[in-house]
Amino acid sequence: MDLKKVLNELEEYADERTKNTHIKHGAKEPLYGVKVGDLKKILKKIKLSVLLLQPL
Repeated sequence: MDLKKVLNELEEYADERTKNTHIKHGAKEPLYGVKVGDLKKILKKIKLSVLLLQPL
């Protein structure tokens, strides 16, 4: 899985309510508002590839 695919999946899992919650808690744009459960799904697919995560 490459960086573009990961970013596309983040966009697919984006949730406006979660995004607003993160902003209320101090997060700043740009962010997708992805729920932790969905992040874990993506994490399983990329298997903690350090080289892939460095640009993020």
